[in-house]
Amino acid sequence: MQYDNTNTGVLFVNEEKSGKRPDYTGKINVDGRELELAGWKRQKKSDGKTFLSLKVQEPYQKKSSEEYQDAAQPSRPHSVNSPPSQSSEIDDESPF
Repeated sequence: MQYDNTNTGVLFVNEEKSGKRPDYTGKINVDGRELELAGWKRQKKSDGKTFLSLKVQEPYQKKSSEEYQDAAQPSRPHSVNSPPSQSSEIDDESPF
């Protein structure tokens, strides 16, 4: 019998902890989607109790060189030097 990992997750101690990196990292399955999970040890200022602050995000995917080039040249629907649209019709039916 195979174990169903749906809606479960796991955190491991982050051996590469430095700076703002999380204290724990792992994966979580939410409704069949695999996501990354990160956790930071925190302490409440009011009473000193400790807790984990968590973050869930899409898995990191290393960009290809083409994606880096595309990101460096953002697409613009209109030229910077083009005049603004002259269409300024007002809808008299609009309450705003």
